[in-house]
Amino acid sequence: MNRIAIELDEVLFPFIKPMAKYYNKELPKHRYFHYHHGDILNVGDPECRKMVKDFFNSDKFDMIQPIEGSQPILRLLKPRFEKVYLVASRGKYMRDKTEEWVDFHFPGIFDDVIFAGSYLHRPELEKMDLCESLNIDTLIDDDEIDCAVCMNNGMNVIHFAGDDEVYPWSRYDQWSVLGWRDLYTRVHDYEEHSLIKIV
Repeated sequence: MNRIAIELDEVLFPFIKPMAKYYNKELPKHRYFHYHHGDILNVGDPECRKMVKDFFNSDKFDMIQPIEGSQPILRLLKPRFEKVYLVASRGKYMRDKTEEWVDFHFPGIFDDVIFAGSYLHRPELEKMDLCESLNIDTLIDDDEIDCAVCMNNGMNVIHFAGDDEVYPWSRYDQWSVLGWRDLYTRVHDYEEHSLIKIV
């Protein structure tokens, strides 16, 4: 079907690093292998929910810029796909502000923004189920578990393992890229050598 889904947080929108800076917290040096703000910032769920909400409502949040390279590279990749979906693993209270940010920074790129629910609760829709329901054949995501599940079900995946350096909740492997320039190079290498059909 030539349709792609792209996760918002940590692929296009750098959430955890600015949040840690906002609260004067340091990101851990050791690996967590799952994306959970509370674990990464060493706080419990109730405190974490409050921190996320307060940060989301702050002026600092409004000033966050997209991950470097994402805007020009998505403009280059957009014509290659029949549909481009953005997946936001965020709570419903974040919808309006999120859509405003996306429309401002990525005008005309996404055919739809899908809200899958907050990571702090059971997601309303698992990533694989979402991809199947929209006939998506390619996923770009920072969550290696979602990437593995989708890949095992026959999808093309690009694991966005970090922006220049590997995220604390991730690890780098043959399916991983570090940043959007690396991603763009990888797509071209795949096309040139016919290793995998990405687009």
